[in-house]
Amino acid sequence: MLGMNNPVDLVEKITPWRESWKVHVKVVKLWYQKNTALDPSQNLLHMVLMDEKLHKIQATIRDELISKFAVSLNEGDLYLITNFTVLPNTGLNRVTKHRFRLLFQYKTSVVSVVSPRITHSGLCFTSIDEIDQMTKDHNFLIDFVGIITGVRKERDVASYGKLIKAVVLEVFSHG
Repeated sequence: MLGMNNPVDLVEKITPWRESWKVHVKVVKLWYQKNTALDPSQNLLHMVLMDEKLHKIQATIRDELISKFAVSLNEGDLYLITNFTVLPNTGLNRVTKHRFRLLFQYKTSVVSVVSPRITHSGLCFTSIDEIDQMTKDHNFLIDFVGIITGVRKERDVASYGKLIKAVVLEVFSHG
């Protein structure tokens, strides 16, 4: 928490059933994506945000607001963020286990803060044994480090009723 006069909410508590959230988070990862499902020319800016308890949530900025926020957001930096919309975390772009994701609005406020409270990198590695036990329906991304020993040719795979491009990576594990 930032202090008694300025309480913040923990990421794990965020739901759409309340409107005024205030989170103190670190931008763990930031990336751009084309929104080909709606409009191939439209970009989205995605982020993984993490609070001091190491809970993560995904946040998205739509094309028309990217220029408003992108200049002030940097991976590894900490921010106080308010006035955003909370939506269900669904679809093929799930990068956190959180049930919800944040959507920045024109009124969203992003204030840079200086704080040593969130020093963790944000990476939470998954072992190859855990990966072996996952079902094909595992629907969010994980952090994994390994030696890539092979890459199979790109192919079309059915997912949620749509065809998507997939590349299989072979990794070295336990000899």
